[in-house]
Amino acid sequence: MAQREITPAEIDHALARPETKYRSRTHPDRTVILSRTIFGGRLKVVVRTRDPQYLITVAECPDE
Repeated sequence: MAQREITPAEIDHALARPETKYRSRTHPDRTVILSRTIFGGRLKVVVRTRDPQYLITVAECPDE
């Protein structure tokens, strides 16, 4: 998060309002969540499927 300058508030906002949510094809124990940040940017958050509070990675995504 710190390396990518993404705040916990942005992640919380994105997780509370997912636009797309699906299980990873390569890692079935992970769920991928795509959403918007507080500031309108796109965010990709990967969490454990069985424990969504466990954050694996987060990254900004380009708008399509």
